[in-house]
Amino acid sequence: MREVSVEAWDRLGGRLYDSHAWHRFQEVERPGISSSHLLAYDLSGTLAAALPVYRVSRETHGNYQLHRQLPAAGAADAEQVLLGNRHGYNNNLLVRADLTRDQRVSAFRELVAAAQEMLRGVTAVAWWPYLDDESMVLLRPLVGGPTPLALKSECLISLPGTDFGDYLAALPKRRRSAVRADRRRFAQAGYQVFSRRYRDCVTDVVRLGLQTAKKYGGGLDLAAATVMMERQADALDDVSAVLACGRDGCVAGFALVMDHGRSSCVRTAGFDYAEAGNAAEYFELVYYRPIERAYALGRTELWLGPSSYQAKLLRGAVPQARWGLPLQVTDWPDAEVRGHNSTKLHELQAELGSPELHHRIPYDSYRDHC
Repeated sequence: MREVSVEAWDRLGGRLYDSHAWHRFQEVERPGISSSHLLAYDLSGTLAAALPVYRVSRETHGNYQLHRQLPAAGAADAEQVLLGNRHGYNNNLLVRADLTRDQRVSAFRELVAAAQEMLRGVTAVAWWPYLDDESMVLLRPLVGGPTPLALKSECLISLPGTDFGDYLAALPKRRRSAVRADRRRFAQAGYQVFSRRYRDCVTDVVRLGLQTAKKYGGGLDLAAATVMMERQADALDDVSAVLACGRDGCVAGFALVMDHGRSSCVRTAGFDYAEAGNAAEYFELVYYRPIERAYALGRTELWLGPSSYQAKLLRGAVPQARWGLPLQVTDWPDAEVRGHNSTKLHELQAELGSPELHHRIPYDSYRDHC
């Protein structure tokens, strides 16, 4: 990434996970990864599109292991090649906004062919994880038309108007009352609330992040998490803020927020459950404070990541379908993929619980793939 102009690269997309800084972090995140970046230029010599390629000797994150998502498509613990993003649950095609659709297709036809040539003789499976709808639709015919694999959905709050009051007014009356009650509980807890630079609080981010991951059955070991967060802070400190609460100088909870273009993204959060958990700390730090901050910075979108769908949708988020596509997978099992996709849709319905939220599910995205 040091060999590519930041200005030229950042014309290829408008969100955090498209940015030069994000891709700088991804290529140094941990040992065991080798990266290449295939670049397509127009006839004037201007960068038009790009395709990152990550060869991973052992992927540690189950959500990015093809065999964990679709056992019929890959061997356990096998080497993988991940195309595009390998973090963040967002994988938009990196292409200039001023290109026509035909130009985009032409650019990615060349990039896909270059990736296939580069991987000739490599036995690892190669796939795109977490593609958005538009990217999946453009790529699919270029790789033979396989049925796309439904993965965890991303969640997006589009921010109307100019301040938190406008966000609140867009919610149903009952939800407005619930948000106000959350905020009263938090205010009555007597926390100090502050914002810090990422590089100044990596230790707290790792400590509390691991506590929360452990509570929900996941997580890295301390050494690996520290290395990853330190490298992330090195690459992204200038676009990051850690929103935290605590007492007497001790951090009880945090949310890590990053910005790029028109968007803010809540990257991760963590809590000390001996100190926090009974005063709507999660809702305050992960939703309400980032929304206020986004408005103050003139952002129009807040990305919240996957999971916890009910809590997110009750606070105005809409799920965005995410897909996997194969570049190099032996006998992509279309029938199994369709069954998987149907199950994934039913799981989302079940997690949302109340039918009043089902209208926000992107059924149109799933219609032809189940």
